[in-house]
Amino acid sequence: MTTPNDQPTPQITGVNLENVTVARDLAIGAIHIGDNYITQPAERPPLWVRVPGLPAHFLGRDALLDDLVERLLRDGAPAVAIHGLPGVGKSTIAVMLAHHKRLLAHFSDGVLWAGLGVNADLPSLLNRWATALEVDLTDLRSDAQRAQAIRDAIGHKRLLLVIDDAWQSEPAHILRCGGDNCAYLLTTRDRGVARAFAGAEQTVDVAVLEASPAHLLLHTLAPEAWAANPATAAGLADAVGGLPLALELLGGYLAAPENSAFVELIDESLEEMTDPRRRLQLASRRLGDLSGAIVTLQATITLSLEGLPPAVLSAFYALGAFAPKPAYFDRKAAENVTEANLRTLALLAARNLLEIAPNEALALHQTIADVARAHTPADAIARHQEHYLDRVNADQDDWQAIESVYPQIQRAWLQTLPYDPATVDFADILSTYQSRRGLLSDRLKWLIVAVYTAGSNSDIKSQARMVNGLGILWHSVGEMEKALGYFEQALLLDIQVGDGHEMAATLTNIGLVYGALGEKQQALAYYAQSLPVFHQVGDKSGEAATLNNIGGVYDALGEKQQALDYYAQALPLSRQVGDKSGEARTLTSIGAVYSDLGEEQQALAYCAQALPLFRQVGDKSGEATTLNNIGAVYSDLGEKQQALDYYERALPLIRQVGDKSGWAATINNIGQVYSDLGEKQQALDYYAQALPLFRQVGNKSGEATTLTNIGAAYFALGEKQQALAYYAQALPLRRQVGDKSGEATTLTNIGAVYLDLGEKQQALAYFAQALPLQRQVGDRSGEATTLNNMAAIYFQQNDFMQAAQLVESVIRVFSEVGAAPYEAGARFNLAFVLATKLGRIPEAITHVEQSIALLTRYRLPQDAAGQTLAQHQAFLAQLRAAQ
Repeated sequence: MTTPNDQPTPQITGVNLENVTVARDLAIGAIHIGDNYITQPAERPPLWVRVPGLPAHFLGRDALLDDLVERLLRDGAPAVAIHGLPGVGKSTIAVMLAHHKRLLAHFSDGVLWAGLGVNADLPSLLNRWATALEVDLTDLRSDAQRAQAIRDAIGHKRLLLVIDDAWQSEPAHILRCGGDNCAYLLTTRDRGVARAFAGAEQTVDVAVLEASPAHLLLHTLAPEAWAANPATAAGLADAVGGLPLALELLGGYLAAPENSAFVELIDESLEEMTDPRRRLQLASRRLGDLSGAIVTLQATITLSLEGLPPAVLSAFYALGAFAPKPAYFDRKAAENVTEANLRTLALLAARNLLEIAPNEALALHQTIADVARAHTPADAIARHQEHYLDRVNADQDDWQAIESVYPQIQRAWLQTLPYDPATVDFADILSTYQSRRGLLSDRLKWLIVAVYTAGSNSDIKSQARMVNGLGILWHSVGEMEKALGYFEQALLLDIQVGDGHEMAATLTNIGLVYGALGEKQQALAYYAQSLPVFHQVGDKSGEAATLNNIGGVYDALGEKQQALDYYAQALPLSRQVGDKSGEARTLTSIGAVYSDLGEEQQALAYCAQALPLFRQVGDKSGEATTLNNIGAVYSDLGEKQQALDYYERALPLIRQVGDKSGWAATINNIGQVYSDLGEKQQALDYYAQALPLFRQVGNKSGEATTLTNIGAAYFALGEKQQALAYYAQALPLRRQVGDKSGEATTLTNIGAVYLDLGEKQQALAYFAQALPLQRQVGDRSGEATTLNNMAAIYFQQNDFMQAAQLVESVIRVFSEVGAAPYEAGARFNLAFVLATKLGRIPEAITHVEQSIALLTRYRLPQDAAGQTLAQHQAFLAQLRAAQ
């Protein structure tokens, strides 16, 4: 057969049954289809011409059927046309409507059914209808005359005329030969034929099944397979995109006795059906086809290509380069990859081989894509790859633009041939996006392939860059030893190439690892090597990152002002080059320092600047870190529920990016909030989750913090020896990583345990070790707490002079940091010691007057120790009376 321009078209040849798997027959009634349908011949109306029997199963179409019934019951001989993908169940829907009780009650004279197909035999169809109506067409020569004779015979009869599988408009219009009391239902694959027959308003697009009914259908058809492996079975239903014919064929194959008798056979069958080529060879008899021919799923879909010009066929097969639904692509991509014009694409859409969304985005159904992919030419795949590489290269800083096409980018990468240099291009161009969006599994696979490709092509410079990328990935998830190994490999390759800039980047990365491992001086040594190189080559972004990292080391060492100085150098550099991610990280770091210094509002202000920047660039890891820091500030402010809210917002982001260390830190923070709320057992549960994660990634600082927190929880529960055991584990780790602030906290906690045990000298010894560390790192709150604890011991030992001197130091700290409630409480306590133990009543009066002034100025009903303003005033009156 040839088209009018004598161009060859695909031929649907006979089926080779040796290569085809025929789905088993399903007994009618296997699935209940409701009371709206009749199944017994005795209930059929007077005219019942060639109407197929009810299908064995029907799910997920109730709303669609109800809508079609209402349309067919309208006055004025309504015509309704349904169209959709091949295999979507158009004919099945028509059969259900032909058996529908409500329709049969209305069209009481019966149903006339005509199946047209690609090569419609119109005379035979008209003759069948004529025979049923007892009309003689012998002397009539044209189809139009025969149709008129049938129209005359129908007269005022109430009939439903079903015209199934129409491919051209003319035969369908000739069969539209009923009277005023009739209605017409047309099914077709062609949107144009549907609209020409029924008009746009009466044309209905039949969609594939949603996930839930699709899963239910396969579950019902193949219960043994579903029970054996629900995940794989559901994956198959999703892989065929909810296409009813494909689901029926899958269900029939999986339920066949030879495939379902034993569990091993079920597993083999499920695995076999994951291959789209095997799925396409499943076959069955088409509903309503009286010839009994067995047709494969592939042949059913390929039939839609019948009669299309060669250019349109080429475009269809080229579309196989695209990722199918749920992925989409735009018109420009379709034109570039297929080299076809919009009219060609529109013709494919008219045949329901290409989906056009309301926003003009394009998509391929999964099973349609499987058919196209079998003949997709290599040059179309190359054009697809080139199009998306160019697009991402142009949009590297626009993560949302990349995200919208990322499924197509993944498809392009998958179609890249082994050792193709394009694999390196993909890994390079997508590095920032994948890292920021937490696509670590993709990142790992792409980098591994790129490393081997670069090595195989003797591209040492690219190989060094890809190995460095692997180090960055492992660092981002807290696997420091792995990260260090890759960075050291990259450095050797950088030296071999002689690329100073890349060498500087790798040195900075090595410094990051040593910093995370607690070897702060080693980290500073590496930063000292890389910083001048970045400055020399004018890489402000690299220079800013290194300055930021140096600041982080000094922050961890407790040298807060030094840290702020480096952050202050990094920030303008990031802003100069428009590095929003780098700017946000420095802002977050500055906020963390202010939080440590007890300046919570300053900390929140810097975090508030960082958060939208991280979101703007799509950096999930940075966003999570900032949310965590904000949570910590609110926790320090005593707003525990607010803190929990921020921690819980950070947690899913950290899980997405695979940062085990960050995940553990967040869990640890949540545990700390519960501890502060007095729910110690709940806190211990969270700490128990965090501890192995920290140990797994070698984060000694996090491990030490968690051990200290566990010790504090046991102390609060009265288990003092248990508390000391955990503190004893934490202390050497604090010292090993150079965490002076954490070391001071642990020492203070140990001292508190000994104080509670009555071993005051031991307690004083530990407090005395903690105090200089707290002063060194600028921990004013910790310093005041330690001084208070020491004062309490000296008071108990009747060394009131020493106790008073220590409380005076406490007052200075609280005054300097502006902690009015605490200062008022400390002045009250000092006044008590001065008046009752040292007889220095005038000094005591001065301190109480100052405490009252603080409470009054800040409108505080009580001090931090719980003494009310009235108690302060009463004490002052007593002191004045005693003068």
